[in-house]
Amino acid sequence: MSKTTFRQVLENHVDSLLVDDDDAAPFLTKLKVEMNRGLYEKTYLDTVFQKWERFGKYDLYDAWCFAQFHYKLTTGAIARTRVSIGIAPFADNKVDENDLALSNLPFPFSGSFWGGTQDQDGLIKWNTPILAETSECKGGNDVNIDDDIIQYWVIPPGILPLEVGYMDCSKSYFYQVSGKQGVARWPYGSRDIHLLLNLDSWQAEKVGDSFKRGDKSEQEIVKKIASQVTNGTWVNDEIIQLPSATISDHTDP
Repeated sequence: MSKTTFRQVLENHVDSLLVDDDDAAPFLTKLKVEMNRGLYEKTYLDTVFQKWERFGKYDLYDAWCFAQFHYKLTTGAIARTRVSIGIAPFADNKVDENDLALSNLPFPFSGSFWGGTQDQDGLIKWNTPILAETSECKGGNDVNIDDDIIQYWVIPPGILPLEVGYMDCSKSYFYQVSGKQGVARWPYGSRDIHLLLNLDSWQAEKVGDSFKRGDKSEQEIVKKIASQVTNGTWVNDEIIQLPSATISDHTDP
């Protein structure tokens, strides 16, 4: 299988990092081992990128890309929300089946699928404001997930590229770089589509004050405010109860 240009650039960058930075190899090796041992939930890893089983275990390049995403997620740079579609994606060549599934997305979302091996697999769009969350971990490297601080944001109407099923780590990082708005991920085996939004690329507005995860009273206040801002659309427990990333070490290498 030939490498994409972006994959080659990524490998060159990580290879140089391993030579020039004495801390890089131990950090990435430790993270790679943690990923392969299941310290990070597979559903979370598959949302970031999904490795084809025949390519085996996560490698140092996967670890580096995951570290970039995890750092941005746990420092509030990436906002996210989850859209329930109720069905896992079909194989990439099942264009009609995947496109039909996307036709059943809840309001205000719609989507299209065309698949293929180049560029994106489709798109997801919404025509009214939606709610997304960011989370920041305040306790350092050994933080308990219950201690992270949640902030809700109203995201204006927009479009994201859709990536379905297997996705190389280099493509995941491509969607994180400056100037990109993010990506909608529908991994194999998932009945949800995850919108991962680079917050600095959207004219997003804060909703209420930030609060500690699990504070139900604050969630209800935010929910009421957001319902007014978004005209009552797409504000429900699906947003409020997003699954959290496992926290280990989110030091950017």
